[in-house]
Amino acid sequence: MKLVTAISLLLFAIFTIDYSEAAIVPIDVGTNAVAENSGINDVTFNSSGNKGDYTLLLCGTTSDGSNTFNDLITNPPAGAIVTELDNNQCADGRCVMGVWGIFSTSADNDLTCNWTDTTTVFGGGFFRFSGVDFNNPVIDIQCDTGFSPTATAPSIITEDNSRVIRFFVVNIDLTNIDTLTEDSDTDTFTTGAISDTENLFTEGLSERFDIGGPTGTEEFSAQGVDSYWRACTIGLRMQGNDPIVRPIPTLSEWGLLAMAGVLGMVGFIAVRRRKLAA
Repeated sequence: MKLVTAISLLLFAIFTIDYSEAAIVPIDVGTNAVAENSGINDVTFNSSGNKGDYTLLLCGTTSDGSNTFNDLITNPPAGAIVTELDNNQCADGRCVMGVWGIFSTSADNDLTCNWTDTTTVFGGGFFRFSGVDFNNPVIDIQCDTGFSPTATAPSIITEDNSRVIRFFVVNIDLTNIDTLTEDSDTDTFTTGAISDTENLFTEGLSERFDIGGPTGTEEFSAQGVDSYWRACTIGLRMQGNDPIVRPIPTLSEWGLLAMAGVLGMVGFIAVRRRKLAA
C-alpha cells in the first residue's frame, strides 16, 4: 500500500510540472515620420524595454541615387550592440532603406538614423522583442526593389518558433492623403510623409511562425500607382530554439488524469482489502 502511494505521488510530481511556452515576445513598437521643407538629415527613435532585448529598426528617406545612411547612433553610446542589415537604394535610386538589428545593454535606447544628403521627408519604425537568440539572431534576410503598383517582400525559409518581419520603403506620388501619418500596434506600423517636393511611405509587419518553412511573399499596395520601392523579409531566431509545448493537451492535464486513475486504483484496492478482512 505504501509503495502504491509513493508511486502515485511521484507520478503526480512528474506530470504536473508547469512548463511555460517559449517564444519571441513583442516588447515595444514605435514610429517616426517627418516632413520638413527646410531639410533634414537625422531622426531619433526612443526604444524602451529590458536589457538583452533585440530591436529591428527601419529608416527610410528619399534619394537622387547617391544618398545613403551613416552608422546608427545610439544613446547611451555603450547601451547597444548594433548590426547593419541593409542600406540600399530603391529602384532608380529614388529612395533609400536602412535596417539595423540592435541588442540592448540598457533598458532604454535612443536610436538616431542619419544620412548623407539633405532631404525633406523621412519615415520609419521599429519592433523590439525579448527571447531572440544572442549569438545568431537573424535566420535570413532577403530584399528586393522594383517599380510597380505593388511592393513585394520576398519569401525566406524560416525555422520553428521564429518571428518574421517585413519592411517596406515606398516613394509614391499620392496627393489624397494627410501630409503626415503614423500608426502602430503590436505587430504593425505605417508612416507617411509628404513635403512640397517629396513623399515617402513605410510599413512594418511582424508575424510569429510556430512551424518553419517558406514564409511566402508579402505585399504593400500603392493604390494602383507605379511606385519606386524596396522591401525586405527578415527571420529572427528564438533563444535556444526550444520546441513550443503545445497547449492541448498540456502536461498538467495529463498529470491530473494519471493522478485520478492511480488514486482510483488505490481506493479500489483498499476497499477490497477491507472487505476481505471483514
